[in-house]
Amino acid sequence: MSGSVRKSVANEKTVHGVVVRRLPIGAYLRAAESIRELPANLLERLFPGTSADEALARLKQLRAETLLTVIGRGAAALPEEFLGFFGALLSVPAEQLRDGLTPTEFMDVLTEFWKLNDLSNFIKRVREAAGMLK
Repeated sequence: MSGSVRKSVANEKTVHGVVVRRLPIGAYLRAAESIRELPANLLERLFPGTSADEALARLKQLRAETLLTVIGRGAAALPEEFLGFFGALLSVPAEQLRDGLTPTEFMDVLTEFWKLNDLSNFIKRVREAAGMLK
């Protein structure tokens, strides 16, 4: 997205009482720090019986449509860790997400977070970079 167009995009939006904001990379790093052990545990639960490399290969092929399915599996597999991670990203207590939103409302919040932070473009660029490293 060009700089001039990006400036016109809203910086935040409230969805079901949760303020969703555009975040700098530091916010993602802080959220990731809160769940250091989660990646290995989550990969095992999302893709049982596969190695970490196989699971990562499957993740590389995700599209926006299938990502929501994987997020749903993650929520079922590791609910507290999953909610803690998104709570950290959204600056909302995990309990507020767990006790205050229906599953559909939670998915609405995540969908808006995805859109507001332009994660489709980010995922595309990560795939390109990963391809260059091979």
